[in-house]
Amino acid sequence: MTTRKATLGELETLMLLAVLRLEDRGSVRSVRVEMAERGGRELSRGATYATLTRLERKGYLRVHRDESQDGGRATHRFGLTDEGLEALRSAQRTLARMRDGLESILDAP
Repeated sequence: MTTRKATLGELETLMLLAVLRLEDRGSVRSVRVEMAERGGRELSRGATYATLTRLERKGYLRVHRDESQDGGRATHRFGLTDEGLEALRSAQRTLARMRDGLESILDAP
């Protein structure tokens, strides 16, 4: 019997991939753009921030603040932690195992 580990949901997986692609330059805005352009998911600022915050609480993201130079709002920048990268790798391995042998069906036009 296998012990069930916490897994990533689809939205969390896509968001971690977006942050990884942005290479520690991931702001809420840039993650939203990445999610829309590559992931086909239009997310509100609130939904994006809530998911990023949840991933940070899980230990999968780190956040640092870029203080505004003109007295405006600080920008939060997100990057993957080692735990986040491992969670993403694990999710991808699981998906690959489930996909194994189904390529002819899933890759058909």
